[in-house]
Amino acid sequence: MQIINITPIFREHYETLKDDTGLGWILILFLVFPIVISSLLIFFGVKITTESTNAVIAAFAIFIGFSINVLILLIGSLSEDDDGSKIHLRNELIKHLYRNTSFVILLGIIILSLALVSSFILPYVSTNLIYLLSFLLYLLLSIFILTLLMITKRLYALHAEELE
Repeated sequence: MQIINITPIFREHYETLKDDTGLGWILILFLVFPIVISSLLIFFGVKITTESTNAVIAAFAIFIGFSINVLILLIGSLSEDDDGSKIHLRNELIKHLYRNTSFVILLGIIILSLALVSSFILPYVSTNLIYLLSFLLYLLLSIFILTLLMITKRLYALHAEELE
């Protein structure tokens, strides 16, 4: 099953996070914060509906396509490494962005799949299962948004110097 083994993408994404900050901040930002946000939404009774899952499906179809385009642009951005520290740092940032964007694509596919399944089964399941699906969707959406913000910051850092 190596052909669909996605664990290296998750591992390499985590490694890029570890390169930038400590484990504590990673856990707080990408686990604790999304769990708190998701729990608060569930606590206040905000649950997914068929309409909201349809909106998520439409949005994530676009996000996944956008992310694939970003991957293609990143591949074309690698520079010849001439042992110059500036080019080496730029290439490292591009590699991190490539790994983070690959993770976002996978996360988007997972969210899209969960939203599709949810939209089909929502009318037939109990309220407790709806809240569980809502929690999972909110959790994944929070992680997705945080990672997308991180990618945006890194893309800005990659090109900020060139634009000045």
